[in-house]
Amino acid sequence: MKTRIDYIWLFLKPAGRLSRLPYFLATMLISVLASLLVYRHVLAYMPADAVDPWQTPPGLEQLITVLFIATLWPMIALTSKRLQDIGKPPIMSVAIALPVISVVAYIVLSLYPGTGGPNKYGSVRDMPPR
Repeated sequence: MKTRIDYIWLFLKPAGRLSRLPYFLATMLISVLASLLVYRHVLAYMPADAVDPWQTPPGLEQLITVLFIATLWPMIALTSKRLQDIGKPPIMSVAIALPVISVVAYIVLSLYPGTGGPNKYGSVRDMPPR
């Protein structure tokens, strides 16, 4: 029996529980897609006669700002579900927006096992709450 993946729930809704592997894969997908957009922008708009290899192509700051804003909520929703799986309050997920804390939190949440069985945030992992 095939299970249908609810992408709206996975990326946009903070309710429910999410285990380590789906959290890791979903956050990596968001990060890789955002990185590819930045990479393509740099390739397309970097002047061919640029003397300084660290020169910023036009519009890069705006693109990064838009990508940060566009990916912030999906990252918070994913982190909220992961925190609920380990029994922590989902409000802690706003820390994912802080640069240094986000890297540490990502590593910890990707490695730390969730609570076995039901907890106060739900009974089933990797599924929308009912």
